[in-house]
Amino acid sequence: MTKNELEFQIKKMGIPPTSFSLDGKLICGIVLDRSEYSRFWRVFDRDEKGRYNDERHFYSEEEACDYMYSLILSIEKFISPERKEEYKKLYFGDHIPD
Repeated sequence: MTKNELEFQIKKMGIPPTSFSLDGKLICGIVLDRSEYSRFWRVFDRDEKGRYNDERHFYSEEEACDYMYSLILSIEKFISPERKEEYKKLYFGDHIPD
C-alpha cells in the first residue's frame, strides 16, 4: 500500500484526523514519517506527553504503510459509528465511497 492509498483507506473508514498523521506533524496519535534526509520510514505512536512509543523503522513505503494500516485497524473499533460517519462526510462530502 502506498501513502496515498493509506490516506484514502483511513478516510474511508472515518478515522478522525486527530488520530493519525501521514507527515510526521501530529502531536499525539499514530504517525507515519520520513524526513527528506532519511533512507527509512518511521511509524510510531506519540502519546500526550510527546513520547514516542512502539517506534518501528521500514526501508520501503509499502511496508511502513501496511504496518500503519494494521495499527489504524486496531483503534478503529473504539470509534463510534456515528463519529465515523461525521468524518466520512467531512472528508468526502456527499460522495462517500463504498
